[in-house]
Amino acid sequence: MEHAKDWPKSVAKQVGQRVAYFRARAKDERGRKLTAQGLSDRCKALGLELGRPTIAKLEKGLRETITVGEVQVLAAALHVSPIQLLFPLGAGTETVQMLPGLPIDTLDAISWFTGRAVLIPGPDGLRVARAADPADLDLYTAHRELVDWWPPGQGQVSSAIWASSMTPEEEKRWREFVISEQRLREIRALMRERGLTLPPLRPDMAWIDGQVGADG
Repeated sequence: MEHAKDWPKSVAKQVGQRVAYFRARAKDERGRKLTAQGLSDRCKALGLELGRPTIAKLEKGLRETITVGEVQVLAAALHVSPIQLLFPLGAGTETVQMLPGLPIDTLDAISWFTGRAVLIPGPDGLRVARAADPADLDLYTAHRELVDWWPPGQGQVSSAIWASSMTPEEEKRWREFVISEQRLREIRALMRERGLTLPPLRPDMAWIDGQVGADG
């Protein structure tokens, strides 16, 4: 299919446009506009040789392909995320060609790329639908947020007995701990079901993987 043959070049062209966009807004170490040579120097410092002519060719849409490694290094050099180079969200582009011959809503493309959506075949081709289960990325993000929120040395609270002498504020805080503890256990259980590597817990939170009712 002709569109399939041309697709790698269209991806490289799209990335090149985004590289040009972000470079035009970037500053070098002296506070001046970042030049193509300056971007090339940054890429070299990050471990990948991308000469000024190569970057100029990319920005002009003349590259035939672009590698994943090049996208990652260019994003790091421009201080943006790789996904900002791949999918121009907020740039006035309503759709992107996510796969050969498959233009799709830009936000839907990002959701699929990050695991928050799935591709579903249909009579008219593939479509994107929100995933029924949370993405691995969301599990790890929520896990980190919960662990960071949990105060050091707090210990287990789900086995504690609610005290009628609690003030409304104390009761509210206690319920927050119980819900957060249960959510953390649920996330780690789901990670196990998926065969994912569990994030390490702080030593003072090791009881999370124990039985409810263990000493805190």
